[in-house]
Amino acid sequence: MGVADGVGGWRVKGIDAGIFAKELMSSCSSNAQRPEFDGRNPRQLLIDSFNQLKGKTTQLQGSSTACLVALKRSDCTLHTANLGDSGFLVLRGGKVVHRSYCQHHGFNTPYQLAMPQDNKQQGGDEPEAAVATHMPLQEGDLVLTATDGLFDNMPESLLVRQLATAQGETSSERLQLVANKLVALAGNLSVSANFQSPFALRARANNLNFGSGGKPDDITIILASVAVP
Repeated sequence: MGVADGVGGWRVKGIDAGIFAKELMSSCSSNAQRPEFDGRNPRQLLIDSFNQLKGKTTQLQGSSTACLVALKRSDCTLHTANLGDSGFLVLRGGKVVHRSYCQHHGFNTPYQLAMPQDNKQQGGDEPEAAVATHMPLQEGDLVLTATDGLFDNMPESLLVRQLATAQGETSSERLQLVANKLVALAGNLSVSANFQSPFALRARANNLNFGSGGKPDDITIILASVAVP
């Protein structure tokens, strides 16, 4: 599973960075279908897929964060690679047992893959900078992968409470309903003027006058339940 979040700063240049983010995930998806794909190394998948896009005759423009997670079924191990401020978390028994952490050059300036990569103004990073982790999973664990639009607007305690109804769930339809509810709730919080969002609290901690309220942003979520005995 993977999510990528195009960096909005490209809008001032008339460029939709979402196109690059979608192409990056499309490349990852295609390469993950190849027989030689090693699910134990999603960071290599990110490296190969990014380099593949760079090698195209018609280069894309834009930059994006990226988070990839893969399940090795034979030993039920989760392997991850995260670059920037999208991320993942693993819930077991109503508690977060593993999660990613943001990579920032400075407040609200996440690590990002950029096209063209020599555009220093956009802060392009190498895919090798992605943080790789692995951990054993158990049947019934939840794995959530999401862009920062979720994490910037929903406190982890609220997120865990919302996910409690999905713990151990194996119906894709019911998992989809929980994911839809999370997106809707995070969207409402993002436009709330009074809610003390995680983004607002971090801005204050960095001496920035953001005030209170949420941060309007794209919100993408993938929710999975482990059903491997």
